[in-house]
Amino acid sequence: MNENTQYTCLASAIAILGAGGTVVVPTDTVYGLAGHVKSQKAIEAIFALKGRPADNPLPVLINSIEEIEKVAFVSDDRARRFLDRVWPGRITCVLPARGWLPKEILGVPKFGLGTEPRGLTVGVRVPKYHFLNKLLEAFKEPLFGTSANVSGHGPFAKIADLISDFEKLPVRPDLIIDAGDLPSSKPSTVVDATFWPPEILREGAVSRKEIESLYY
Repeated sequence: MNENTQYTCLASAIAILGAGGTVVVPTDTVYGLAGHVKSQKAIEAIFALKGRPADNPLPVLINSIEEIEKVAFVSDDRARRFLDRVWPGRITCVLPARGWLPKEILGVPKFGLGTEPRGLTVGVRVPKYHFLNKLLEAFKEPLFGTSANVSGHGPFAKIADLISDFEKLPVRPDLIIDAGDLPSSKPSTVVDATFWPPEILREGAVSRKEIESLYY
């Protein structure tokens, strides 16, 4: 994607996201489907597009670890050091959530190793993909980002397969950013960092062995 094309795509994506639209974006794992965290219109569109179960919360994308306080709490120094090691990158961390987040973003309360509830949570990731990071920087707000596929299909690294899948649907994204075929990858690995040591909820692009080597 040359500089002029990137600028045009960024401007279009920002306008659509600001209006509550949905945008397919390339990421450092697979193609993702993004929307403005504060837009109920965008949230409803994502669930309709994907056929996503209502109890499956949407993860959030931010541009840097310095922005974490916008969406989550990190009170444990060990968790903070862990985030410093894994971000930017292909790991989504579940953390205690800020109360302003929409209910579709929030994970339901869980019980930890003892009997104390851990409270509402949010999955957060700092990606490592130039276009997406530029979009997050320019938009200046967190985005929710989930794999760009119908639930049970995909995910997609090949753009032609992604477009073909969405063309069959009555509801489609407002914009697809075509960055060509992405390197083959699994979706991000999901780690629950609300307690220590973190628990791996879904092994994906980063292996369990790699993650556990970063705990200490």
